[in-house]
Amino acid sequence: MHVLRKVVVTVVAAVGAALAPAAAAFTVEGIDIRGADRIEEGTVRNYLPVEVGEEVDPPAAQRAIHALYETGFFRDVQLLRENGTLVVEVEEKPVVTGITFQGMEELQEDQVREAFQSFGLEERKMFSRSGLRRATLELERQYNAQGYYAVEVNAETDASGEEGVAITFEVDEGRPAKISQIAIVGNERFTDETLKGQFNLTDSAAFAFLSGKDQYARQNLMADLESLRSYYMDRGHLNFQVDSTQVQLSPERQHVFVTINITEGAQYRLEEVSFSGDTVVPEEDLWSLVELEEGDLFSRSRVQKSVEAVSQRVGDEGFAFANVNPMPDVDEEARTVDLDFRVSPGRRVSVNEVNIEGNDRTQDRVIRREFRQMESARYQTSKIQRSKERVNRLGYFDSVNLETPSVPGRNDAVDLDLSVEERPTGQFSVGVGYSDVEGVLFTSSIKQNNLFGRGQRLSLQADIGGVNQSLNLSVTEPYFTVDGVSLGGDVYYTKRDTDRLTLFRYSQDRAGLAGRLGFPLSEYWRDSLRLAFEQTDTESGTLELGAEEEEFLGTQDHLLLRNTLTYDSRDSTIFPRKGWKNELITEASLPGGDTRYLRGNVKSQVYFPLLSASTVSLGVEAGRLEGYNGESVPFYEHFYLGGARSVRGFDTYSLGPEDPDGNPIGGVTKLQANSEFIFPIPGAEDTQGIRGAVFADAGWVYGPGQEIDPSELRASVGIGFRWFSPMGPLRFDYAVPVQYEPEDDLQRFQFTIGTNM
Repeated sequence: MHVLRKVVVTVVAAVGAALAPAAAAFTVEGIDIRGADRIEEGTVRNYLPVEVGEEVDPPAAQRAIHALYETGFFRDVQLLRENGTLVVEVEEKPVVTGITFQGMEELQEDQVREAFQSFGLEERKMFSRSGLRRATLELERQYNAQGYYAVEVNAETDASGEEGVAITFEVDEGRPAKISQIAIVGNERFTDETLKGQFNLTDSAAFAFLSGKDQYARQNLMADLESLRSYYMDRGHLNFQVDSTQVQLSPERQHVFVTINITEGAQYRLEEVSFSGDTVVPEEDLWSLVELEEGDLFSRSRVQKSVEAVSQRVGDEGFAFANVNPMPDVDEEARTVDLDFRVSPGRRVSVNEVNIEGNDRTQDRVIRREFRQMESARYQTSKIQRSKERVNRLGYFDSVNLETPSVPGRNDAVDLDLSVEERPTGQFSVGVGYSDVEGVLFTSSIKQNNLFGRGQRLSLQADIGGVNQSLNLSVTEPYFTVDGVSLGGDVYYTKRDTDRLTLFRYSQDRAGLAGRLGFPLSEYWRDSLRLAFEQTDTESGTLELGAEEEEFLGTQDHLLLRNTLTYDSRDSTIFPRKGWKNELITEASLPGGDTRYLRGNVKSQVYFPLLSASTVSLGVEAGRLEGYNGESVPFYEHFYLGGARSVRGFDTYSLGPEDPDGNPIGGVTKLQANSEFIFPIPGAEDTQGIRGAVFADAGWVYGPGQEIDPSELRASVGIGFRWFSPMGPLRFDYAVPVQYEPEDDLQRFQFTIGTNM
């Protein structure tokens, strides 16, 4: 055997350092690859710059070794000559057999692994020391970006196995750096407190440690700087800019000091608004869509809203690709802006086909009947947006995406491609819960909101608590007719015993059968009728009843007709972020039964987004009960307030009139108001079912003949936690009464598991 070349390749050899002595050239008659176990022999041949029939001399051998080493697959390469055969002996680098993390809690493991791939560090790939070093630095960088500057990362390798190297990243996260100071330099028109109020990050807010708002993270600072920019540009400061930001760490790397240098620039007002280009529709139709008036301070967000409104109006005429560009003409001396909305409608199109994918269980027709944009009809932006919203409101899907690709070979049509990701719509649960009203609550339910993929709803629920025991079977066909008339029915039984409550004591068995019809009046308005036959059997409790109450004891029949008029523009029925839900409910106990009374209830709830993922909810409700034909209202139909779902901070059902012994007896007039600020819990922002809440409640119940007196209203404020857990909703509220009387029954903590939110 003649040695052509024998060298253990090192990093020095790879960059062309000391080479072995030259050997005689020869013509390659064959090539033999040795030592390639995991790497295919063909792969080695592809990288080897030598072929049979070629002459190999020392420079060619050097180039071949260099080429194989540069692949990163080998840590040792030797070229040998056996007669006329070129022998290529390689020693493969070990592969990464596993990557594990210890102590890593703040970062998502899948995101870290994805970042490591850019350095070639992943399982079943060749191990590289340089890749390991770069991955370690990347892990530290990701922690620093989250405000963990004291993090320590140690990468341990275990090459004892025959297969390769196992890597363990041992992480000591340390504590996140807290913001000790935010200083804004250069502001003259607005105070530091006003500007810092636009930030999510804070250096001084009470309870900031609970929300994590005092924890520094670079991406959060960038978001706050954009909020600051928007604040100024919505108040006429067209030339506002952030000149620089400095972030300084304390020596122990636990405290952050942020300095933001800004230039406010002058304020500009709107001088004139105009439209140019092909507006498609009369200009007077567009003026009402512009949210700015001449003389107003220039506002970037109001300009953007105007652009969106004009684009939608033009899009409703079939111009799917309309562009509306705001063109400001700034007069620096006068500090005014002439704003021209330049409209380029593009081509008019129709909708060719609606294509749906991802609905493995839900039938196409269930989705298509929610569409307001029809096939072969003129493209209308507002109808397409509403169609997507209605599909999302079904509650069957985790995600709903809609695209409008052009139809190949046509420039006058687009398709609507709807893709959905289905969520489970059926639920079977057996559980034990607790509430302040019921005590321990046993519950069992079978629910399916999309029966057989047809969109029908079926539920059977049984609850056993300290006050109520109930069984309810309900079925609904939301599209009994193609026009959206719904048909449903209920069979129910409830046993109620109020002995554990601090109110008028009685026990009652109630059984009923009901039928329901719902009618769509418009896109957002709906009316429904419910006719129910009920039978009640009522007995007095531990207290003596008056003559008025005694007439409702024993067995009584009730024929009830209820009408519900609803306006619902919410974007979601599960987690609404915007829109209204208004209800007017009227109910009459009809002749044919033993009671004669009328009930009216009006309720209005509005939702609007605040910040990126938070929602504000405001609601008011009023109710009234009246007897007719000389009859009284049954005492068990009275309104009650107080407790977890009305006015928190007060004992359940405790607000309103009382009997001589101080027991609440309910009333015939109800006033109630609730407001909530609902926000994601830090660390669980991506979990839709977990939310925090800050709330305020007010309300009171008035008895027969009592005048409405606002001074009697009770009010409270508080904080809460919401979790839509797999076993049912969990609700925890801590309320502080702010308007109350010394004799009121207070209950600051209210905790509920296993009942509706």
